[in-house]
Amino acid sequence: MEKILGKHHPGTLVNVHNLAGLFKSRGEDGKALEWYQRALNGREKALGKHHPDTLTTVHSLAGLFERQGEYDKAFEWHQRALDGRQNALGTRLARTISSADGLAPIRALTFSRYPPIGVSSLSY
Repeated sequence: MEKILGKHHPGTLVNVHNLAGLFKSRGEDGKALEWYQRALNGREKALGKHHPDTLTTVHSLAGLFERQGEYDKAFEWHQRALDGRQNALGTRLARTISSADGLAPIRALTFSRYPPIGVSSLSY
């Protein structure tokens, strides 16, 4: 697909992101990280930092870091996804809420050394 559509075409980048998810599901975190970063770089260039597809990759990276026990990185990336999704999509969309939900376990696992989740405007 990359040869036909190009490296930064949104269709190519969907496949790059999906390959990262496949590697993650197989426990190949190193490959997953490599492919998520490739998807993120491409999506930021092609779509911008605040596009919902870009923020999906940000959210996926947060989950990968959390799984690896890298809670500082995970918190930072979950917060980035949440902030971007609140601005781009609003506070009531499921994807925004899932970003907020990603922060809660990190706060619990690290005994709340992070500030409270800034989602008071979220309405469930």
